[in-house]
Amino acid sequence: MTVVILVAIALAIALGYKTKINTGFFGMIFAYIIGSFFMGLKPSAIIAM
Repeated sequence: MTVVILVAIALAIALGYKTKINTGFFGMIFAYIIGSFFMGLKPSAIIAM
């Protein structure tokens, strides 16, 4: 799980740099994907975090 999170952070930074879009936007997308699909959390729990 730690590797997936580290890869998501690195990918969010790379995408932010490449596309000139805020890195936090990509971070929120990866947080939703990891939280809902890998950790089995509901969207409301992800938003609450």
